[in-house]
Amino acid sequence: FKLIKANRILCRDDYPVEINDVYELTSNEGAHEIGCFMWQRSIFYTKAYFGSHAFHLRWFTITPHQIVSVPDRQEPDNHGIIYPLFHEIHVDEQRLIINLVHPIPTRRDFTLMAPSKAIFDAVVQGFEEYMNTTQPKRVRGMTEMDDWDG
Repeated sequence: FKLIKANRILCRDDYPVEINDVYELTSNEGAHEIGCFMWQRSIFYTKAYFGSHAFHLRWFTITPHQIVSVPDRQEPDNHGIIYPLFHEIHVDEQRLIINLVHPIPTRRDFTLMAPSKAIFDAVVQGFEEYMNTTQPKRVRGMTEMDDWDG
């Protein structure tokens, strides 16, 4: 179990949104960690043109060394994503959209949408810190966190 809020571990029957508000931004200054909800574009529904299912709510944890997210559904840890060592983002400040450019050109990018300007600003800053911290790994040719042996 990874999600903790107010000394409570996320149980398998809990949805992340039952513990955190969609507009909440959690921060651990000591660990340089932020947590928040964002919507992530679904590649399946985007291609199938089902607009109402194009984005899915996910809880993100962003540190200088790793970015992970889990969906807002039961047993969220079974569907977690560890994001690759990206080195480029595109932002749309008006629509609060962030595009993480995948380091492998043949793989799809990740498109995220923040629920508020405050979350958008914090996440962009967190992503910039992540890109700066992981830059030595990318220089060595790594694209995924699994490539790193320590």
